[in-house]
Amino acid sequence: MSLGKRLKDRREQLRMTQSQLADLLGITKGAVGNYENGVSSPKEEVLLKIFDVLKVEPNYLFQDSFTQQSFECSLQEMDLVQMYRKLDVYGKKAVQTSLQNEYERYHDDVFFCEYEDALSYIKKTCAEIPFQEMDQDVLIKWANKLRLLCNEQLEIVN
Repeated sequence: MSLGKRLKDRREQLRMTQSQLADLLGITKGAVGNYENGVSSPKEEVLLKIFDVLKVEPNYLFQDSFTQQSFECSLQEMDLVQMYRKLDVYGKKAVQTSLQNEYERYHDDVFFCEYEDALSYIKKTCAEIPFQEMDQDVLIKWANKLRLLCNEQLEIVN
């Protein structure tokens, strides 16, 4: 059972809605839904609040998440870990903040890494867009942007 499934099960055991949980955690209802559906994972500070609000131990939420896997890293990565371990609390916090910011910057632009995931998303999203209900000017702008994106892709392929 995944973290998201356990999170949802525990929330429902406490007869709590996603909105109620979101309010207690100081996040949006959508974020709770994303956690429960496995779309995203809570950041450390939110995760700590989840343990408190749902009155659960970390092992309850993560009991099926950890498996024995080998972990490989380069010599450069090992050197970075060793340097990190020698930092004081403030230095470690600075590294964590910098790493988190860089990770978010990169992942704001990259949503899909797998072709099938991207294709599935496009098909589902376009099927759900209510084109007939769109303002004509909005539809025209949207179509022009889509055409530009498609033309860019055709130029890359050719």
